[in-house]
Formats: sequence, structure tokens, C-alpha cells
Amino acid sequence: MRWRRTCFLVFVSGILGAFYYFKIAAVPKVPGTNTTSVPLAAGEKVLELNKGEHVTQLALRIGPGGVSQSSSEAVGSPENTLKVVLQQANGGIWHLTDPVSYPAESLVVDGLVSLLRLTQRLRVLSFEGLEASEFGFEDPRLFVCVMTDRLERERCLRVGSQGAVGEGAYARWDDEDTFFLVPGDFVRAFDKSLYSLRRKQIFSFTSSELGAIQFQLSHPAVEIRRVETGWEISKPEPARIESPAVGKIVEQLNHLYVKEFLDEGDWGDPKLGLGADSRLVRVTFSDGSTRTLSWGLEAPGRDAYYARIGGEKTVVLVSLGRLKEIEATARAVVTAP
Repeated sequence: MRWRRTCFLVFVSGILGAFYYFKIAAVPKVPGTNTTSVPLAAGEKVLELNKGEHVTQLALRIGPGGVSQSSSEAVGSPENTLKVVLQQANGGIWHLTDPVSYPAESLVVDGLVSLLRLTQRLRVLSFEGLEASEFGFEDPRLFVCVMTDRLERERCLRVGSQGAVGEGAYARWDDEDTFFLVPGDFVRAFDKSLYSLRRKQIFSFTSSELGAIQFQLSHPAVEIRRVETGWEISKPEPARIESPAVGKIVEQLNHLYVKEFLDEGDWGDPKLGLGADSRLVRVTFSDGSTRTLSWGLEAPGRDAYYARIGGEKTVVLVSLGRLKEIEATARAVVTAP
């Protein structure tokens, strides 16, 4: 009978040891204190929204030693950091409103909003007997501020110093009296520059959405137009054009991206060559709307042309090689037998 008692005691000791390891020892301690974190209820996320509530504004503010120095100069408090503001318009399209007004990469912004809504808080911690400065909240490396269709004011998340365990970081909402850990991947996902948040694809359409394409590369101009029987060259001389040739042009246009935004540039500067005689591609869509890309002189040492999209004031750089490919394709279409 003694061996049975011994086995029972070993079993009980094992259970108690496992309970201590997984429930107590494995819980990270707050540095410099005897306070431990308390696991959150399963499913609690960084940003909890009510049913039917939607984020309508997202603002990123980068602090000292910040996640990304490419989009701002780290200068301290939230009031002094660069604040990148994105607002959602009708149809779920995002637009940058500060520090520049420009269409945003909606997929990227939607991804950040989803990250806030789906990332689980790793641990919740109490501020009892602690100072926020111990966790980097006074000079946080990242601010993420949101507005929703049900919030009357902005609500901000502060991401401070790295957690004591793993790659996570301490984070807190300004209107909450507790703080928590977020994964390192969460912090890195918000490592965004102003360039990464701006829409860079110049054209985005399919052949079925196309009504006509006009090329003003040299004289005479070239125009391809949809007709009842397919496609034709209407300028400089009427001629048939096969659908694969049109598909190649559509593909090339859809692979045109802004290489760099020159916000301080003046498109009216004659040194850029963006005057009335600049080269252009104008796409007319089946609904009658148009989108135009015009480009001027080559930007020295940039492997790109100075360019302008539609009536936008912002000067951009577009790949020299891509535009030369489009010019070559347009000329080949006209000269094809």
C-alpha cells in the first residue's frame, strides 16, 4: 500500500508544479515591482468596438526614438510630433488630410484598422504603485489615435517601452486606468512612412472599363477608341487594332507607380518641363470620367521624369523606364501593318 501512497503524492506534486509554472511563474512580472499581470479574458482586443461601430479617422503620431523616423522628426510630446491624419470618405475610401491632402492606400489603412480590432491584449497590468514614465508612456515611440462614427472626440493609444518578456511593448489607452502588452509585430506594422500611406498606383482599370486612350507623345497625337466591333485607332489615321495590343497597353498603364512625391515642388517651374507641351497619357473611362498623367523633363540622377497626375498640384517622379516602354508600345501600335 505504501507504493500507492508514494505514487499518489508524486501525482499531486506534479499537478501543483504544473499549476505554479503555467499560472504563476509564467506570468511576466512588471520590472522593479512585485506586481504581476493578470491574464485577460479570452478574446479581448486592443480596440473594442460596439456592434455596427466603424473607425472613420486614424491618426499616427511618432514620438522620440520612434517606430519610424522616415515620416517625421521625433520632437517629443504628442502636441509636437508629426501627426499623419487619415479620414474615411464615402465608399470606404481613405484620404490623407494632414500633413498633406492626398489619396491614401486604402488597403494599407484598412489593414491597420483591422490590426487594432483583431490584436489581442497579451496581459493587463495595474498602475497601482507605479508611474507611467516607467513604461515609456510620457514620451512614447508611437501614438495611434482613432475616431469612430460614435465617438465625439479622438481616442489615443500610447505605445511605450519594450516589455520585460519577449518582443512585446507596453501600451495604454489614455482613457483607461490599466495598461497591457501588445506583440512586437503589432508595433512593427505601424512602422509607416508618409510615402507608404499615399496611393502610388497611377492607373487602375480593366479593358472593360476603358473607353479611349489618348497619347500626346509627339505630333501627331495617337488615340485608341472603343467601337461596336472592338477597338480602332482614331488618330492619326483610322485603323483597326486587335484586343491583345490594347490589353498590353492597359497592363503597362496599370504598372505605373509614383516613385517619389515632391511636395515642395512647383509644377509650373519651367525646369520641370510640365507646361502645355508636356507628354501625356489620358484615359477616358466608359462612364465618361478621365485620368491624365503628364510628364516633362528627366530628373537628374533619379532615373525618372517629373510628372503630374490630373489637376493635382503635387509634383511626382515616375520611372523613366516604364514611361519609355509605354511610348514604344504606342508608337508600335501606329506603325503596325
